[in-house]
Amino acid sequence: MVLKNKILPACFAILASFSLAGCSNPTTVFITAVDDTNPRAKLIISSRQLRGAIELGNARFRKVGKLTQTQIDLVNRTSYTVDLEYQIVWQDHQGFDAGGLKSWHHVSLSAKGTEGLTSLGNVPEAFKITLTVRLPDELFENETQETE
Repeated sequence: MVLKNKILPACFAILASFSLAGCSNPTTVFITAVDDTNPRAKLIISSRQLRGAIELGNARFRKVGKLTQTQIDLVNRTSYTVDLEYQIVWQDHQGFDAGGLKSWHHVSLSAKGTEGLTSLGNVPEAFKITLTVRLPDELFENETQETE
């Protein structure tokens, strides 16, 4: 009887924590895939659902005055439309943050489609980029650390 009195409340507590965890929104995600085959453009995929579905296409860079501009192709490998958010962060030659806004943008990629994303580095030292993609209802791990 003593064992029953201890196990039953513990089971209810565990079930309650699982049901509450399922209701939390947005979801915190961690890096699940990184594509750094291009020396100047790295893709970070932060959603398991996007792994294998999204890939980095052609990445082009050019000088605009003293600043660097990029146009990157984001490719949808699936047979359905994918809505996602992306963030482009610029780094210098050594990989240090080159400043600038780190805002998230929405994009819809049609089935088997390609979308060109354009960004301009804010400082002359901006040389390469990291493109991070996530599903719209997710928080990237680094964001949760900054807000705590």
